[in-house]
Amino acid sequence: MLHSSMSSKIQWFALMETLKKTHKVVAVDLYGYGEAPTVPAEKAGNFTMDDELALINKALAETLEKGTPFHLVGHSYGGAVAMHLALAMPERIQSLSLYEPMANHVVCEIDDALYEKQKELMGTVIEEIDRGNLKQGASMFVDFFSGEGLFFNLPEEVQEMLAACVRKMPLDYFASANKTLRMGRYGNLSAPTCLMAGKQSPDLSFAISQSLSGVIPGVDYHLVDAGHMAPITHGPLVNPIIEEHVRRHTSPN
Repeated sequence: MLHSSMSSKIQWFALMETLKKTHKVVAVDLYGYGEAPTVPAEKAGNFTMDDELALINKALAETLEKGTPFHLVGHSYGGAVAMHLALAMPERIQSLSLYEPMANHVVCEIDDALYEKQKELMGTVIEEIDRGNLKQGASMFVDFFSGEGLFFNLPEEVQEMLAACVRKMPLDYFASANKTLRMGRYGNLSAPTCLMAGKQSPDLSFAISQSLSGVIPGVDYHLVDAGHMAPITHGPLVNPIIEEHVRRHTSPN
C-alpha cells in the first residue's frame, strides 16, 4: 500500500486491519514521510520515481520472499508510484487498485488550461516553501485538494506535522511530472486494475483519472461520492471497493 503526498502509511490503517485477516499486508512510507528517510541531498536535484521504487523494493525484500506476487494499492502520488512499479515488475503484480493517481505528466497531454493551473499551484507552493513559510505552503496544497480553509481548521499538531513534511511534496510533483513520461505507457499495464475517482474532486486530479480510464486495458472504473482525499476521509466508501478487487484477484492457495 502506497500513500499520498503529505501523508504516510498510517492512512491505510483501517484497510490494513481488514485485509490482514487473509493477506500479509505491507504498507510503505515513501521518501520524506512517516518513518522513511529524507531524500539524500545528492538526489534532491534529480529525484525520480525510480528512487521511490528502490525504497519500496527494499521494504519488499525485507517482508516477502523473493519473487512473491503481491497486490498493489496506491492513492494520489502513491498511485502514480504504484503504476510505475507495476510497469517495472509486471510478473509480480496480482492486481492494482488506484485512487486518483497523480501522474502529473498526463496533464500537459490532455488540457493546456489545467496544465497552466497545475504549474501555477505548484509554483506558488514552492515559493512559500522557499521563503520558509512552510505552513502557508502546506495550507495551499492541502486546501486545493481538500477544500478551502481546511488546513487552518485542523488541530495545531496536525498542521505542524504537515508543515514538517511539505518540503518533500515538490519532489513528488517533479518526479510524477517528468517530461520523459507519457500517458500511453499505461496501456502496458497488465495487472487487473481498479481505478477510482471522486465526484467532488478538483478538476485536476479528476481529469487525470478520467483520461487514464481510457488508456489502462480492461480497467474497472468507479466514481465515488467524495473528493480526492477519500481514502482518508471516506474510507467506508473506498475500502470495500479495494477489498473486493483484491479478493477477486487473489489466487487460491
